Amino acid sequence: MATIKTIAVIGAGAMGRGIAHAAALAGLPASLRKAGDEFRGALDEAVTAGRLSPEQVHAAGMECS
Repeated sequence: MATIKTIAVIGAGAMGRGIAHAAALAGLPASLRKAGDEFRGALDEAVTAGRLSPEQVHAAGMECS
C-alpha cells in the first residue's frame, strides 16, 4: 500500500477546510499560511493597480499590507 505524503485541497469551503484540518492533524504538511500570504499579495497588487479599493479588500474579510 502506498503512503500518502502530500495532499492538495482545492477550495476553502466547509469541506475543503475540514479536509485540510484532518490532514494537518494527521501530520501531513500544510501550506495554508503560504496560500493566505499569496492571496494577500494578489489583493495588494490589485489595490496598487487600481483594480480594487482597500475598502473592497476589507469587505472581503482581508486587510492590505
